[in-house]
Amino acid sequence: MPSVTLCWTGSSPPLRPAASRPPWSTRGLRTTWSPTAPPTTSPWKHGEAFAAEAEKLLVVPMDLKEFRQFATRLHPLPADAKELAKRNHDLTMRELEYLFAQAPTQEPIRNTRWAACNAVTERLDHKSPVFGSRDIATVRAERALLDDHDNAKLKARAFRLLATV
Repeated sequence: MPSVTLCWTGSSPPLRPAASRPPWSTRGLRTTWSPTAPPTTSPWKHGEAFAAEAEKLLVVPMDLKEFRQFATRLHPLPADAKELAKRNHDLTMRELEYLFAQAPTQEPIRNTRWAACNAVTERLDHKSPVFGSRDIATVRAERALLDDHDNAKLKARAFRLLATV
């Protein structure tokens, strides 16, 4: 089995104290984690549990047909969707399918449930369009790091779907 780095933006505990991270990585973000937190509430404990679940997804194969079914459950198109919503939905589905089936970033884990999970994460954190006049890097950082952001909720839903399907 290939060696794979578990990359789930937003769920990994920080590797360095906040004071040693570059300021752009945390500007405008808040966290409640403390390095002195009891072991039962430490994000390291959460990270270990997450890694164990992710390892399970890594060994379960997933073909393109099953991925499409998963993506459709994750991003259902409302029956009354307008034309723009339909085009955006189609673009999202095509991007997800590319990330799962062809993207070089998925090569070591291709055709697994973990690849599906990472395709969703990569799309949300790195490929989703940024609208408005806000700084693109800041918007992407917030999407990736804030637990209460809609993207974090969608990534968690994807993980749950993949773990139970």
